[in-house]
Amino acid sequence: MNYAEIQARLNALRNMPICELDKRQPLLVALIADIVNAETSDGEDTDSSWGLERQDYWQTLKIKAKDAGFNLLGNGHFSAAFKHELLPGKVIKVGFKKEDSGAAYVAFCRMHQGRVGIPNVYHVARHAGCYTVVLDELEPCQRRENDEHDHYADLAYYFVECDYAPEEHNEKDIAFIETCQMIRKFFHGIASFDMHSGNIMFTKDGRPVITDPVSFSADRDREPFSLEPEELLAEIEQIATTKMIERCKRNKAKRDPNGELRIARRKANKERRARRKAHARWREERERINAEALKFDLAKVAKRVHA
Repeated sequence: MNYAEIQARLNALRNMPICELDKRQPLLVALIADIVNAETSDGEDTDSSWGLERQDYWQTLKIKAKDAGFNLLGNGHFSAAFKHELLPGKVIKVGFKKEDSGAAYVAFCRMHQGRVGIPNVYHVARHAGCYTVVLDELEPCQRRENDEHDHYADLAYYFVECDYAPEEHNEKDIAFIETCQMIRKFFHGIASFDMHSGNIMFTKDGRPVITDPVSFSADRDREPFSLEPEELLAEIEQIATTKMIERCKRNKAKRDPNGELRIARRKANKERRARRKAHARWREERERINAEALKFDLAKVAKRVHA
């Protein structure tokens, strides 16, 4: 996609009649998606081993996005948020890895729209080389400058990342804590949690919003997570079942007396006992040498005293 094509589509957007303003959002999403698809070769150029800023296409993609009027607000490991003057009050989040955990969390958010701490999702779609989400424009967490931000960042960490037992809290925090516990319960056992202050943001009136608290393994061969809530539930259940089966197999292997794990454990125990015996012999020999040296020194002292 070249500069002329981008400007032609922008001009068409700017000249839309008032009665068609509701078409701006999907057209802007399609524009940024086409730019990403062109720069990433439909996602084939995205290397899961490296973060977004180390991808070969990142610098040129930012330039083309800027030419199209998309201002980069910030980026994470595999996603970036863009703002456009033709879409005031909203941002377009672009996930550059279709199997990214962000897509799974978006589907979770669609199940629980309206809950405290859950972002409003106005649009979500999967494209050839990315997925896109339209969200409210939010403010970053300022832990050092804002005590309220620090308070909610701590709550999110305690109840999402650490699963602390509920204690007495301010009544206004209960709904937010319940949302954190829902997130942990839903993704526990199938994903790791990444609930740092960069993954909690705030509305202009100070309400906390959890943006992307989970992280899956960087598995490029895995099928992308569904953006539809019902399909995601089935996928999550399948992952949980698979992990449970694997755990049962490992536990059974541990109990098999002729299995590799038990054989390796017996070998390790035998080697550990041999090391302990060798160390005991070494200590005994050292004590004998030290005792003889002490006797020799005492004999020399006694000889000098009686001389």
